[in-house]
Amino acid sequence: MRKVNNYEIISLLMFINITMYLGININIIKTTTGVNAWLTVLISNIIGFIPLILFLYIANYKPELKLNEKINFLYKKTGFIINIFINIVLFIIGATILYNICNFITSQLLYRTPQIIIIIILMILVIYNTIKGINVIIKVSTILIAFNILLFLTSVFSLIPHLNLDNFLPILKDNLNILPSAIKLVSINVLPLLILLIIPKDKSSNKQKYTKNIIFGYIISGTIAFTIVSFTYGILGKYLVNTFGYPEYIVLKKISILNFAERIENIISNQWIVGGYIYLVIIMYYISNTSILSKKINNKYIIILLSIILIIATDLFFDNNTHFYNYINKTFIYVASSLIIFYILIIGKIFINKNKLVYV
Repeated sequence: MRKVNNYEIISLLMFINITMYLGININIIKTTTGVNAWLTVLISNIIGFIPLILFLYIANYKPELKLNEKINFLYKKTGFIINIFINIVLFIIGATILYNICNFITSQLLYRTPQIIIIIILMILVIYNTIKGINVIIKVSTILIAFNILLFLTSVFSLIPHLNLDNFLPILKDNLNILPSAIKLVSINVLPLLILLIIPKDKSSNKQKYTKNIIFGYIISGTIAFTIVSFTYGILGKYLVNTFGYPEYIVLKKISILNFAERIENIISNQWIVGGYIYLVIIMYYISNTSILSKKINNKYIIILLSIILIIATDLFFDNNTHFYNYINKTFIYVASSLIIFYILIIGKIFINKNKLVYV
């Protein structure tokens, strides 16, 4: 692995922290906090600094090692079990992302195309990029995040005239589940940043600014997430948001550039598809490089095998939208939040080891 620019790592961080706001996060927010959604996202961004600090603490320990190697070093006998459970959680998150993105494409863009066809095509692209390795992944991610930011800024400036501040009222009157919902968003958006530790800190071309750059990337992505939710509610209002499955996409239908470029929401919405794609790639790369088979089988075959399993699992588990949204609201949060267990296991062991060295 070559030296990695911090901004390349930031691009991956931003995709992980923002991607779930298509369909998944907005579905959780609209059923719990209503017009207070903007405040929920703001609070989640603040609380998210806690796991981000834990992430940086782990990154600074044995900076020459990948996350799975750190776990094996800390837990010499049971480390492989911990790594297996991390991979299982990431696999479930990957299946969730895959269905969500493909469901968005088939329901909003290609409604006559069978969803399984979209899933297969997307996974072929994921396999190709993942096989190319981390150096290609981060290059593609850096290019696409610039593309996404351009689309995001285009949509923001075009939608400002459509904002209606009355849609944010009344504040703090009903659905006061702000803190629990904010914690859910943190679990979904920030805890999975753990997978970025597949890139050792020592591979950073500027280790001195690593922490500063990671925090900067988190603040930028948090600001984007806040803007997305605020504009969605500020333009549609809570009743229309509750009506649509993907209200973020419906908002984009109002974009008009210079009064002649209209109906460009399909172009702008590519930022969501790109985000889901890169998120899937980094998950597949992490699992394929940390699985127990990685030392016995060629990595290319592991990636293909994992992708086939992911396609089958996604098609079997999520047979319709009703089941999927029930899963999002009732089960997925527990899957994502289970990652905090691994943070505790890793940091707890690091703390114990450091104390032993002090006393010795």
